[in-house]
Amino acid sequence: MNRTLILLKRSTVPAVTARTSAFISENPQSVRPIMIRYGHVPESLQNSLPIPVFAPPSVPKRRLVMDSYNWLRSKGILKSELAWGEMVQEGLL
Repeated sequence: MNRTLILLKRSTVPAVTARTSAFISENPQSVRPIMIRYGHVPESLQNSLPIPVFAPPSVPKRRLVMDSYNWLRSKGILKSELAWGEMVQEGLL
C-alpha cells in the first residue's frame, strides 16, 4: 500500500476535519468505495454498510471531559493533575 504523510499546521486541522466530515455526510455514496477499501470492509457488507453522518467538530462538554478525567484519575490510570484548560483548547474550533 502506498502511504503519503501529510503534515498540517495545528490550526488547520479543525477546518480540514469540518470540511471532510461535511463532505462525507453530504456525499455518502461517493465515499463508499474509499471507506470499503481502506476500512477493510468484508465483501458481504460492502453494499449494506451504512455510511455515518458526522456532526461538525465542537468542543466537548466540560462535564463529560471532567467526569471521564476524574474516573481515570480515581482508577490510577492518569497520574497527572490537569485542569480543563490543559485538556481542551476552546479557541481552536
